[in-house]
Amino acid sequence: MPRLSGVYLFTYCALQTVIHLVLVSRTAHLFLQGSYEWLAVSQLAFIGTLLQLVDVVHCLIGLTKGNVPASLVQIFGRFAMLWIIDKCPETRDSTPAALILIVYALIEPCRYPYYGFNALGVELYPLMWLRYSAFLPLYPAGLSLEAINIALAIPYYYRTYQTEFFGIPLNAGICLGGFLVLVFPFIARFLLFHMLKQRKSKLGGTQLEKKPKRN
Repeated sequence: MPRLSGVYLFTYCALQTVIHLVLVSRTAHLFLQGSYEWLAVSQLAFIGTLLQLVDVVHCLIGLTKGNVPASLVQIFGRFAMLWIIDKCPETRDSTPAALILIVYALIEPCRYPYYGFNALGVELYPLMWLRYSAFLPLYPAGLSLEAINIALAIPYYYRTYQTEFFGIPLNAGICLGGFLVLVFPFIARFLLFHMLKQRKSKLGGTQLEKKPKRN
């Protein structure tokens, strides 16, 4: 009989799977119908992303295993990306904005079913393979779309967001441009190599760990 913690984790993973399946189906439907609007789907994207902080809590209290720094980079990176698009009315209804929501939402139904069944002690190789293989097309697509959306938002932020930091003028557009050129490539490399390492570990003949593992 599954432990209570396993049932809880399975329920949580099922909830996250449903949230992101609804998000991807809703966004794809509106996009294909030519009626996509950011505000019609973005709230669900924010909810799903913020709920992923629960994954970090699970790791910190020992309920699951995982790489907390890598998880935080992904969660806060995605939240920041959603915020950048949300505050840019000139580009949030664009094709790249719709596509990044679809890619984000597709990643999670490839992860959470594996975690959920693993929490119940059920190890299904197809789910494990999907969890550690789906990122091969989805991560490069997501990272490319993040770069495109940032680049598209730079002109708007350059015109509208300017402040001071200890008397030094700061322009949001310039900061975004600097981030895109100087920081983003290193974050992308870190995440891709982290996932490739995990894939090699899981699909390269090592045994499944007893505790469900987060990214």
